[in-house]
Amino acid sequence: MQSKPKAARKFHVAAVLRFNVPRQARTCLDFDLLRKSLMGKKKLVETRCSPSYINGMVTHLKSINAVEKLLEIDTIGFGFVKRIPKWLVKQSIMKQLAFAYDVDTNTLIVDVGNIRINSELIGKALGIRDGGDFIPELDKKNPDHRAIKAQFQKKTTTQLRDFVYSCPMDTEAQRADFRRHFILLVLKMFLCPTSQQTISPWHIPPILDVTNPSRFNWAHKTFKWLRLAIDKFQSKNHKTCGGCMFALLLLYFQRLQHGSLERCREQEPWVIAWTATELEKKAANVLAEGCIGDRKRGIKESTSTKQSQRRAPKKREAHKVISFTYQEARTGMRKKLLIIRGRSRDNSTAAHEGPSCNERHVEPSESDEDDDVPIAQRRR
Repeated sequence: MQSKPKAARKFHVAAVLRFNVPRQARTCLDFDLLRKSLMGKKKLVETRCSPSYINGMVTHLKSINAVEKLLEIDTIGFGFVKRIPKWLVKQSIMKQLAFAYDVDTNTLIVDVGNIRINSELIGKALGIRDGGDFIPELDKKNPDHRAIKAQFQKKTTTQLRDFVYSCPMDTEAQRADFRRHFILLVLKMFLCPTSQQTISPWHIPPILDVTNPSRFNWAHKTFKWLRLAIDKFQSKNHKTCGGCMFALLLLYFQRLQHGSLERCREQEPWVIAWTATELEKKAANVLAEGCIGDRKRGIKESTSTKQSQRRAPKKREAHKVISFTYQEARTGMRKKLLIIRGRSRDNSTAAHEGPSCNERHVEPSESDEDDDVPIAQRRR
């Protein structure tokens, strides 16, 4: 039996470890079945901000009659998750909103009028606190902070969710563990989502102190993360956008339905008026009419223009060579012979001796005090 090449064996082992390859494909020699297995496994595209996920988690806690956990959610100031509808996000409309957002002015530029996005509007839309203490930063010198980071970093959402469902709530330490896992899960899947499948270091600071999480300014945290995510989406041309895009969508739909958000007198939070059916209907109408301000083309054109300007070759200047004789170098004399190489009219390279009319002459120095000073700094 012919043995596999060394490179092929490495590929085979890496593929088996990286992907969930069927058993019959692990010993194939021609790798046809292996390639089919790899090609058939679709790459997971994270929906990032997922109201459906949050609704499903709360619904499950209600179904298992986890009364203590539901009360604890209200205590930590995250009761807004109970009002999030079970709605599957439309990535097409989210991308249009991301392209219609002006990061410099924090303005959503749409056909019904510009919407100036801020933490106050996000708080009114979702029912999260706007105001209070800012979330503390991670102190690398603090041993407690390092221990919390080591415990939760790289955890998956599945691990966090399973703990939330099954953890006991008898002692204060167990309640603190529930708070940390639940807050991380809501941040990762709704308020501050990322494309990674695991918890990132940026999610750790909000769970360093969980004695009273309701005192933190969660609306400001959500708004700041949303702005950074949209900026990254526009500059790097990602397929999906991070941040709480559901809040941006809710503000846009609220503007369509009730006019100016500053003068809106609807009951807060505004999310309670939007069921999954109404969101689906409004999204279908918006996509059919194409009424979202499309800034995608302008952004791409400006981005391509900047890239072309960066890639454009600069005009080649005349190559200047300043030569010294051995005696001049030893005595520190500054009289030089300037040789300018350029291209003549017939594109032939020629060397001309003597100073050019465009060159600034370097006066000879009478002392050696500036021996270590670069020539460019000695020019007048």
